[in-house]
Order: sequence, then structure tokens, then C-alpha cells
Amino acid sequence: MPYDIALPQKRIEVISPNKISATQGKVWWQEGFESNVLKFSAGAIANTATFIRTGAYALSVTSAGAGPWITAPATKVIGLTEAFTNTKVGVEFYMLTTKVTTAAGGVASAGLDYFKIVDGTTENRIGVQILFGAAAADAKLQYVDSANAWADVPGGSLIGADGYYHRIKIVCNPVTKEYLYIEYDNKRYDMAGIAFRSVAALLSYQTYLKFEVTGIDATTADMWIDDITITTDEP
Repeated sequence: MPYDIALPQKRIEVISPNKISATQGKVWWQEGFESNVLKFSAGAIANTATFIRTGAYALSVTSAGAGPWITAPATKVIGLTEAFTNTKVGVEFYMLTTKVTTAAGGVASAGLDYFKIVDGTTENRIGVQILFGAAAADAKLQYVDSANAWADVPGGSLIGADGYYHRIKIVCNPVTKEYLYIEYDNKRYDMAGIAFRSVAALLSYQTYLKFEVTGIDATTADMWIDDITITTDEP
């Protein structure tokens, strides 16, 4: 069952004095897009005041086309990940979507398609997304399971309208290959003992982020991402 968490737990500056995010652990990597440089494989740096959480910029990702399913990914290679082999790791970000699914189309899903950790022997995929239904009440919070499929977060009923930034955080244990918890706004969902995707892969140490929004039919699906923080030494 979810329970309320007190925010902020700690206050840590990210990117600039304008970028403040409530988080725990030690900051390993952060991005607030204040450089006004697109560092992801797709999307755009937006400075429309309506869609900025803090500072002057955010990452904008748009899905548009003929349908029936149009997916827009934005991927980023972060760097070497030797530091992740003996620590609990967290990923926190803020996401805004402007349309929910209707009978005529809209947003099918949006979120962190994967936080991928390659540790030299295995490739690990950790992910979280919002799955939109035909009605706002049908919206779900989902995670990537051990079979590389999306599954509902236990007890993860979604509260909150589109058009607002929502805080999402995943904490996992790369050693035991399991989630620890997922936070959505001020709710924490216990995920202890639930495995994430992990397969053998003789690849160099690396980590990746991939945000993705999927639209239905010809309706444009929009997603904004701001204030991303990757942490180590999570409690």
C-alpha cells in the first residue's frame, strides 16, 4: 500500500541556484537543461513559460503522425557506471503531459522508458511510466518487470491531472537486481523484492536514460521533462 512521504526530505542544488530538487542519496549526475543545449537524441529545449518547472528551460518531446501508434523517444548516454556496482541507485525527474487519452486519440503513455545500467556482465533495465486510459480514472503507474514488460505498480492508482508537473523517482539495487520503491508526487510505493529486467551482456560499463511519449492516432502527444537527478548511496 502506498503511504505519504514528507517532502522535501533534503534540499540539494541541481544544475544552478534556480534548480532545487527534493532528493536523498549523493548526486551523481543531474540535468536541468539550463545550458539551452539539447543533449538527448531527440526532442527540443523549450522555454515556453507554461511548460517550465524551474529556471528557463525544459526538455520537450512530441509524438505526432498518422498513427495508430506514434512513439517519440529521447535517449541520452550518461557515462561510465562503475560507481553503481555496490550502491543503491535512484533516478528522479519531473514530467508534465498536456493531453490524456480520449476516444479520439491523445497520449497513450509517457515516462522513463528505461534507465539502463550495463555493468560489464549484465544489462539492467529499470523503467516507470504513466499509462493513460480513456478516462482519467483509468490512468496507471507502471514499471518494467523482469520479463521486459510493463506491469502495474502494486497499489499504484494515479492521482493528478495532466497539465501539471509530477515528481517521479525510482530507487533500485543493481546488486540484487530489484526495485526498492517508486515515488509519485508525495506517495511512495514499496517495490522491495520485485525484480527488474536483467540479461547477460558482455558490454563496457555504461548507463543510459530514455524518456518516451506515445500517442494514439493523429493526435499530437506532448511531454516535458525537467530537473533530472541520478543518485548513489540511497538509504
